[in-house]
Amino acid sequence: MAVSTIDALYHSGSEKLTTTSDGVNIQGAITSQSPNSGVLLEEYAADAFGANFTMRKSRNATIGGQTAVASGDTLGNITFQGSDGDEFVSGASIQSFVDGTPGNNDMPGNLVFKTTPDGSSTLTERLRITSAGNVGVGTSSPSSSYKVTIDNDES
Repeated sequence: MAVSTIDALYHSGSEKLTTTSDGVNIQGAITSQSPNSGVLLEEYAADAFGANFTMRKSRNATIGGQTAVASGDTLGNITFQGSDGDEFVSGASIQSFVDGTPGNNDMPGNLVFKTTPDGSSTLTERLRITSAGNVGVGTSSPSSSYKVTIDNDES
């Protein structure tokens, strides 16, 4: 059986998929109508390592180019959405931001967990882990290893 090679796929004149020596680049969304759709990463190797999912951010506009990110830049975002019958609305997200000034082999980052309260369509921060290892529940700027802020206002 002959194997064909695809270097690029286009739709309406726009490049949507390219293959390079580094892998595959996709422009746009991956959509499926399968009842069990999703992204599956598998690794079959006789070693101790598992599959990886990596998100990368560079301020360089050229694919593969390296320009340092800045404090406050988003490194990645996983958003969970459901249809309300009219459109997709976010129910929760996990985000990572640069949390300080990056340097050579130094990338301070944090993780932010958000959920959407009932009756709303706005994601609200619920938990944050800073680059210093501080954990905050109910606060976006925890100043110690674990801080919980409770709103006792029941009015």
